[in-house]
Amino acid sequence: MHQHSSVFFFVFAVAAGLMLVGAQARVVDAQADSQVQALYDLYQSTGGPNWINNTGWASQNDDPCGRKAGNRPWYGVTCAGGYVIKLKLDRNGLGGVLPASISNVPYIEGLHFRGNMLIGGIPRSLGDIQSLRTLDLAYNHLGGGIPPLGTNSTSLAYLYLGNNQLGGTIPASFQYLTGLAELDLASNRLTGPVPDWLASLSLTSLWVAYNSLSGQFPLKVCQSLILCSAAFNSRLMCPSMSCTCGAMQSCNCNNMCQTSNDCTGLCTRCVGASPIMNGYCQ
Repeated sequence: MHQHSSVFFFVFAVAAGLMLVGAQARVVDAQADSQVQALYDLYQSTGGPNWINNTGWASQNDDPCGRKAGNRPWYGVTCAGGYVIKLKLDRNGLGGVLPASISNVPYIEGLHFRGNMLIGGIPRSLGDIQSLRTLDLAYNHLGGGIPPLGTNSTSLAYLYLGNNQLGGTIPASFQYLTGLAELDLASNRLTGPVPDWLASLSLTSLWVAYNSLSGQFPLKVCQSLILCSAAFNSRLMCPSMSCTCGAMQSCNCNNMCQTSNDCTGLCTRCVGASPIMNGYCQ
């Protein structure tokens, strides 16, 4: 009797294991189908036939990673383990609107669409990509407000949205992006203050020049940065501080004091003091 029970449990365990493997395989297949469909959507929504380079995309061969014999990865696609982890389509003639389904690429870490002709708003669904580390949408024609990208995409470290037509204020959801190292919001239509909670992030570089920001630039934010560009915000005031060249280098506020702000005299005395200051203190 004991022997029969052992055989039964062995058969049951094998069957359960096979069912689990089958379920996992179905999940993998579903994710693969999801990422391919998301790439198809991107191609169609952004004028793929008119891209500068659409190698692989035009064939829509359901193999963006080039894993099958005779196939090569689609242009701009980087993969790992059969999954797309980066899309680099900078300056490639993309136009139209980014589809919300772009978030269905399950393990994407980098979306690079700089220097294209994208219009419309930034899809809110981008905030749902937990694996995303780099989002570069700079130098497009995107408008509307900035969606709450910090809701789920807490891995985001590099966010470049400069040189668009984005309005509203700096989103409060950004305070959850604790690993954010570089933030580019320059040359948009942003209003309101520079939030002091930016100092609690991991920011080393901040670009907010050429907006309509107002109020006092928080000193503790300034002190946490290596590079900061906040010029040409007519109602934004620099922190109250002395401008000895040593203080400027330690506080790293040198390049926010340009001719359009209310503290032009602070920087002119430091021009040429260091390579860092040469490009920004004028």
